[in-house]
This record gives sequence, structure tokens and C-alpha cells, in this order.
Amino acid sequence: MPKMIYHVPYPLNFQATAGSGIRPVKMFQAFEAIGYEVLLVSGYGKERRAAIKEAKRRIRAGEKFDFLYSESATIATPLTDPKHLPPHFLLDFNFFRFCEANNIHTGVFYRDIYWLFPIYKQLTGTLVSFAMRRVFRWDLWNYRTTLTKLFLPSLEMGNYIPIVEREKFSALPPGAPASPAPLHRDQLSLLYVGGLGSHYRLHRLLEAVIQLPQVKLTICTPKNVWDACKDEYEHLLGNNVELIHLHGEELEPHFKQANVGCIAVESDEYWRFAVPIKLFDYLGHGLPVFATADTWAGKFVSQNECGWTVEYDVEAIKTQLESLSSLSWVEDMEAHIKTVSAENTWEERAREVARQLKAQ
Repeated sequence: MPKMIYHVPYPLNFQATAGSGIRPVKMFQAFEAIGYEVLLVSGYGKERRAAIKEAKRRIRAGEKFDFLYSESATIATPLTDPKHLPPHFLLDFNFFRFCEANNIHTGVFYRDIYWLFPIYKQLTGTLVSFAMRRVFRWDLWNYRTTLTKLFLPSLEMGNYIPIVEREKFSALPPGAPASPAPLHRDQLSLLYVGGLGSHYRLHRLLEAVIQLPQVKLTICTPKNVWDACKDEYEHLLGNNVELIHLHGEELEPHFKQANVGCIAVESDEYWRFAVPIKLFDYLGHGLPVFATADTWAGKFVSQNECGWTVEYDVEAIKTQLESLSSLSWVEDMEAHIKTVSAENTWEERAREVARQLKAQ
């Protein structure tokens, strides 16, 4: 059985419900599913130091590993311990260097670049953002000198990443669960799973849906998110809009009751490279996707013909939904979504990592 090293600078949470926690677990499981014996290096600094010591011992003893793959944290690598102390500025990067020196090619999935945007300073304050941006740049300087590949949610995100040369970039979007279900044919039923607020604006979608009684929309968002935003949205919740606060397995019945997954949010600069994990959740459950044009999700939907794109405009959305409400598209789209989903599973993502790192 081939072996690989799976590194994360934090403990793996197998009960995670957020995308940033779900992905590392799914990738870990995917490597096992495609036949790898996985050596896990994870935890906070103390645990990682012990795991790295053991991994180095095994490598020095001649044990062969095909490659090392790592999933970065949402915070800079040196600061992943509770309260960010103590910092570990060299622990992980020195391990990457050791692996590369022993012909074990290394790749890291770099999760986000939000810290480069003005919103980061607004959320954290001038002093914190000033200091943290330098630590994030420290990460990038080390990635430049220690990695074979820097995996990104999309290559478009690479346009914003400083320091690391573009030749190291490779796209590795989220994967789709392999659980497609037949689409029901009773009514056009949209499902939106995600946040609300300034980055997830659904106002035009809701304004269109409340004018279409033949269309149902279910919005699933965390309770605390709804409480913070309900003044913006309560007046837009018509009789054909259902609001729920569920996650994980609790959501499965709602995936089965829907026949279209929805990402019809207001586009902005961030959405042009951001890759929502729910796009692939929808596809994995057999749902075609209704997405805003001028977003990465919309581009993916158009290129793969796995749904429909629309301008973020009430009349445009209304017109498209009226057309879809006939459900004449269901049979053909159902078969095609199964094909697209099978090409975008978590296992396919793991195989892509292996191809990229073993081929070097």
C-alpha cells in the first residue's frame, strides 16, 4: 500500500460543520479511500512536534512516502495554538524542507486571502491587521522556499497572492459528496445553504421569489447569523420561503426535497475567485445550481452546464425562475449532474494531488 504524509497545523475535527473544518477531514478521508496509508501529523504545537519527530525518524530509517499534503489554517501557520501562543515560526516549515530534501514533494492547500482585503482591517483594527498581515506574509515567504505546489480553491485567487511564483499554483476546489438523489418533480424548490450579511446578500433573490408563488425557497443559515441580519430580511419572507437553522445530517431531508441548489448572491470582487463548498455539496446531492453570473461559481456552472446563471437583478432572476418552474429540464439535467458530480468528488481531488506531487 502506498504511503503519504497528511499535515494540518491544528487538531482535525471530525465533527466540523463549517467549510474550513469540513474540508481537511474530507481530504484526509479521501486519501484513505483511494488506497493510501496516511501518516497524520496534526494537533497544536506540542503534538505536532512529537509527530514530526516520529515522521523524521521513519523517513531516516528508509520508509518511503509518495508525498506530503497539508491543509492550512484560517490563521497564519505559526499562530494556530490556542490564544496563538506560543508561536511556532519554523516548526512546520522546517519539516517541509526536510521532506523536500528527502525527495518527498510537498503541497499545501492555501485556504483564503481575506487578510489582504480592506474588510480585514475593519474587522480586526489597525494594529492587529498590521501585525497579522506580516505573519501571513511570513507564511507565503516560507511556502515560496519549501513547497513544490501551492494548491488554491481557484487559480483566480492566485492573482491576489504576493511573493509565491505562479508556477507553484494549482487549482484544487472543494469536492462533492457521492450521494446524488432523484430530483422531485412536484414544484420548483430552491435550497440556499450559507451565510447572510454583507458578503452573502440575497435581497434580489428574495424579492423575486416572493412574486412567484409557484416557487419555493428554503434558506438554511445559522441562528446567530439570522439574528444579526433579520431586520434586513424579515419583510422578504413570504409564504413560499422557509427559514431553517440546521447542519450536517439534519440537512439531508432538505437536500432531497429541493431540486435546485442556489448561490444567487450579489457579486463582488471576492466572489469572483471564492469557491463556495456548497456548490459542490449541491452537485453531490444531485442538484443543478442556480448561480449569479460574474462569480467563480457562475463561471463553473456555465462551463460545466450544470445549472443556470443569472444577473443579480430582480427581473432577471424572476424571468429565469418562471422558465424553470415548468420543470421540463429535470430529466436531462438529472443525468448530467450525476456525471459532473462524479468528476468532482473528494476522491478525485485526492487523486489530483497525488498526480501533481508524484509527477514532480
